[in-house]
Amino acid sequence: MPNAGSFTYWYLQGPNLILLAMMALLIVRLVLAPILGDGAMLMRPLVAVTHPVVATVGAVTPRMVPQIGVMACAIVWLAALRTVLFMGAMAMGVRV
Repeated sequence: MPNAGSFTYWYLQGPNLILLAMMALLIVRLVLAPILGDGAMLMRPLVAVTHPVVATVGAVTPRMVPQIGVMACAIVWLAALRTVLFMGAMAMGVRV
């Protein structure tokens, strides 16, 4: 069974790293948002990077869910996408 430890399977490793980084940024935003607020200097670039994902998830999430709940749902959806990616890699016979 081939190993994807190197960038031999870059088409699997790239999206995996992007999803992982976005999940980490969303977790940081989820933790810091109640403390700092969205107007803080540290939060502005974080909000700018994570806004497309939060806006996309917010479009399919009911309006009564608060913004923090939408961010939590976005983390869950990204984790689900990573799971699908891992299962696709396993179906190809690649260990990620």
